[in-house]
Amino acid sequence: MVPLRFPKYEFRFKNTENSTYIFDVIRKKFVKLQSEEWVRQHMLHFLLHTKQYPKSLVNVEKQIIIHGLRKRYDIIIYNTDGSIHTLVECKAP
Repeated sequence: MVPLRFPKYEFRFKNTENSTYIFDVIRKKFVKLQSEEWVRQHMLHFLLHTKQYPKSLVNVEKQIIIHGLRKRYDIIIYNTDGSIHTLVECKAP
């Protein structure tokens, strides 16, 4: 994968015959490693380890309804009252 401009983080990988998987600490499962996933995992580690957001306030790849429209997000950070603090959209490098 392409090096990104993030601090260095430790990731867990799993290889199969055809694919490589990376462990998602929020979803608690291995997900297929693709370019966008590589960016998403770096951003997650940045938010959790560098910016110190608690895991309990972070969610990954779900759907929300905004102004009656269903939208998917890559990463969302909630305030303690459940309102949205930050929404992150990740793109492949």
